[in-house]
Amino acid sequence: MRATKASSNRETTAADQGGERKRKLPRRGWTGRLSAAALLILTLLILALAPPVRIRLKSYLTGNRAQAVSARLARLFLAGRYRFYDVDPAMVWNNGRQIDHSHVTVDFLSSVVLRTDSRSLLVFARFDQFGPEDPPRFVVSIDGGVSKPVLWRSVLMPQRLSLGAAGEHTIVIRANSLRYYEIGSPFPLKQNVITGFAVPAKYRISVKPEPVRRQILLTVTDSIGQGYGTPDPAHDAWTARLADSGRWPGAVMNRGFVGARLVDFCQGAVSCAAYAGDLDRDYPTAAAYYFALGTNDFGAGQKCAPPSLFAESLLSLLQVLHGRNPRAALYLQTPLHRADEARPNPCGNTLSQFRDAELRMSHTFSWITPIDGFSQPFPQTTGDKSVFVDGVHLTVQGQEQYVHAVMQSLHLGY
Repeated sequence: MRATKASSNRETTAADQGGERKRKLPRRGWTGRLSAAALLILTLLILALAPPVRIRLKSYLTGNRAQAVSARLARLFLAGRYRFYDVDPAMVWNNGRQIDHSHVTVDFLSSVVLRTDSRSLLVFARFDQFGPEDPPRFVVSIDGGVSKPVLWRSVLMPQRLSLGAAGEHTIVIRANSLRYYEIGSPFPLKQNVITGFAVPAKYRISVKPEPVRRQILLTVTDSIGQGYGTPDPAHDAWTARLADSGRWPGAVMNRGFVGARLVDFCQGAVSCAAYAGDLDRDYPTAAAYYFALGTNDFGAGQKCAPPSLFAESLLSLLQVLHGRNPRAALYLQTPLHRADEARPNPCGNTLSQFRDAELRMSHTFSWITPIDGFSQPFPQTTGDKSVFVDGVHLTVQGQEQYVHAVMQSLHLGY
């Protein structure tokens, strides 16, 4: 009897415990779901409010995979409330190439024409390249307005961009440029590109094809084109300012280096043809070339070359380029003024002699557009400290004056 009662008590206790487990299970499951949702929301908030990332992406998990996962989570979180538009990779202008030289400026530019009745939109991007002093950012120009830097709060979250008013907008977005003294990453060159847009679901968004086929303007420059002497060469240089402006209907690519002399890579038919082949290989769809060399050929000490050799080498280079890409425009700018231009170099030549030789040669051929760097509106007064840093290199103000002169020469609105 006692055994039966004990057995009955055990069964009752087990049944009670089983009942408690059954009653507690739904509560535990509901709590778990709440915790998971809260954790997801907290994670998204942390990512959204995170300060700018200032370290290089070193591990695969913090690189493209993390960004891809984060983009999917963001879209999942915004699903139903936002309308998305993914940018066709073919519409992203990625004209950069790793060049076989230690000093090259390469920019990546994305340009789209979109129409939306929303006053703002979210921009999704993929960031591959930024450094400790270069947090991920884009320089954005809306409808041809002043270019403004947009700093991404986190590489893992989209960035809100205000358009000011609803309607059709042309947005030119230039990614972080690689500073001319930081090049050295292995091929393929890393890139920052736009991957998509989103607007609230009650609004519409459409992205039109490029109004003009992607056109590359390749500038071949020396230290002035690299922004040498300015606080932030990658953004102060006239080449960077031209790319930022969005006035050129395509990508502005800058190839050059501090101390560049034409005769270093083009002296004689063989070497000039080889260099022209390199340019054509690296920029096969270039719509125009803008050469601004010569000041170092004049002021290079005992290594100076006579103006006649300089003009002859330059002509050899341009003839090969014209033969390979006859539809590309060729702009040839003579050197700017410099403080010592009237003093003969060790070879006995003045800077104006280089200028004159260049102009005589270029006027002989209809497919060369000569641009006189001595003339207005290019910088003139070399002793003006607000324009020239040292009588040769330009200040920020001088670079701005320079780019306006280039835009005027290219008939880009100035």
